[in-house]
Amino acid sequence: MENSDQKSYHALALDAYRNGNYPRALHFALSGLKQTPDNADLLCDCGSAYFMLGNYDKAESYYRNAWVLMPASEMVNINLLNVDYTRRRYESALQKAVQILKKNPDSAETLLIVGSIYFEQGRYEDAMRYLTRVLAINPEAFWALNYMGQCAEKTGDFEAALEYGLRAAEVGGEDSQHINYAYTLYECSLEIGQEKVMPYAEKWLDSFSENPIVQYAVAALKNDIAAKASNKVYVQKVFDYFADSFEESLKNLGYRVPECIDGFLKRFYGWKLFRNLEILDVGCGTGWLGGYLAKYVGKGHIYGVDLSVEMLKKARDKNVYSGLYCDDVLHFLEGRFACLDLITAADVFIYFGSLDSLFAKLYQALKTGGRVIFSISQNQTNERDYYLHASGRFQHSWNYVTHVLQKNGFHLEKVKEEVLRYEGGEPVKGWILSARKR
Repeated sequence: MENSDQKSYHALALDAYRNGNYPRALHFALSGLKQTPDNADLLCDCGSAYFMLGNYDKAESYYRNAWVLMPASEMVNINLLNVDYTRRRYESALQKAVQILKKNPDSAETLLIVGSIYFEQGRYEDAMRYLTRVLAINPEAFWALNYMGQCAEKTGDFEAALEYGLRAAEVGGEDSQHINYAYTLYECSLEIGQEKVMPYAEKWLDSFSENPIVQYAVAALKNDIAAKASNKVYVQKVFDYFADSFEESLKNLGYRVPECIDGFLKRFYGWKLFRNLEILDVGCGTGWLGGYLAKYVGKGHIYGVDLSVEMLKKARDKNVYSGLYCDDVLHFLEGRFACLDLITAADVFIYFGSLDSLFAKLYQALKTGGRVIFSISQNQTNERDYYLHASGRFQHSWNYVTHVLQKNGFHLEKVKEEVLRYEGGEPVKGWILSARKR
């Protein structure tokens, strides 16, 4: 039997957890366990806090200790199931799910995880069977709606994908659902055309007219000629959301911009015996490019700046940066004069349409003779200087890029045309460029 203090610790941990303060939830749960180490509720509180903090080993350990005390508890078993799912131990997860569903065939959380596993395994019909059961129990289970939409898209039922995705966004109203739906609209537009997608996009915008993610995604679908840069909130939220899967996803798309930039780095810096470079990696993301930069920095420093907090956490784990900053690049460069030898940007300037202010600030921050090495996507659609693609990224004309460089005092010293990645099975062509401050 719990005493009143134990109940208070459990209530305080739950309250902190529900408010997203996972370190505080962990503090209360651990404090309670000091008094009663065999309290299953507090053990689960610890496990859940560690899970949300990304420490799955400790989460699993606390859940298992709770299971020893309460092996028949559906909550404890679902927690262990969720650890298996998150760690992609799918067979183990499915075995646990079978046992839970034997006792409670209407365990919606378990059914959702099974559906999610089958989706990840490419078993879309099996996934939809379980997800349909979730929606029969709770028609507003937005993650089930989301996965149903993704299954429909994978099986070629694009209108169903658009319907389910819109419903998930309407019911969930979370940034994650809006980001997912933005990608659904874009991917479906590649398959069935913009004209069939736009009615869904307009309905989405009508429902969430003040949401910056929705606003920008619909503007991109319309190829809005008035857009001069990507919406900062949109970019931040997208990369926060995809931080965990970012590098793996891009590798699957044949992304090779960091490798291409490294080819330029070898040419300009690979031969020097002594180096003392001050480098800024603009839009550093997870620090993918930083791993290449580390070979050339010598006794200098590498700094990174990015809008996404979650991406910067990944970059910090690379242990190659002297400093990491969460900021917009234009704001970050404000007031920095002639302090850098090299600025790199891998697939960053595609989030700017107009490049003039950007390159003025890059020039200001570089020492005389310093250089910027960057990638840019080709505008092969029309004759405009830049073009907002339905993907939410800008494409630029060659004449415009070279004009901006010249106007802002740069000398173009090297350029190479490359396939930057693939989208929808089609190559995305662009250039890797190096420009030097005169």
